[in-house]
Amino acid sequence: MTYGIVLIKGRPEKRDDTEALLYNLKDDEEFCQEFDVTIEEIYKCFGWPDFVLMFRTKNIERMMQALVEVRNRASANHEDLLDTTTLVCTTRDESRSKKEEFSKKYNQFRKP
Repeated sequence: MTYGIVLIKGRPEKRDDTEALLYNLKDDEEFCQEFDVTIEEIYKCFGWPDFVLMFRTKNIERMMQALVEVRNRASANHEDLLDTTTLVCTTRDESRSKKEEFSKKYNQFRKP
């Protein structure tokens, strides 16, 4: 499983609207299925950033598309322009299992 930690900063006067949008998306099964993501948690911050989202996904590209959709909806719904920074990470065990999986596949096609 891959995780995305997304730092979100918007305009101060739009903060409540942005928070409502984020919680609506967290509970929106259609959104989560469309982008194959789960919003695990939303943290409200004091200072920079305004919010931290914890995404869980199996597909990094779909997670990034979901993030673009979050920005688009904030812009369309309440005219907030969100600045975002995303950290993509995985657990140590997941990283090891992927490495082993890749090594097995690679060795199958490797000429002796």
